[in-house]
Amino acid sequence: MSTPEPSDETALTIFGHRVRSLREEQGLSLRRFAEKTGIHRAHLSQIELGRVNVTLDTLLCLADTLDIEVSQLLRPLDTRRELYVASRKNLPQ
Repeated sequence: MSTPEPSDETALTIFGHRVRSLREEQGLSLRRFAEKTGIHRAHLSQIELGRVNVTLDTLLCLADTLDIEVSQLLRPLDTRRELYVASRKNLPQ
């Protein structure tokens, strides 16, 4: 199975990759991250795999635990949004 192109990834997958990347940059294991956030390790794993959506409370908790702004978690989605907006402009009205 090949790795999908970024444009083929869902917003949840992109977000999950971002969470995992930031967690790993800080040297946190999934277990330690779960302890710090108070979010079950299995749920965090599902978030990082892009299999579940997150609530606003979870988003805020992740950002707080990683000591970053919420916008830093969402930044990779800006490109995805731009692609979506561009594709919508080409649709018949």
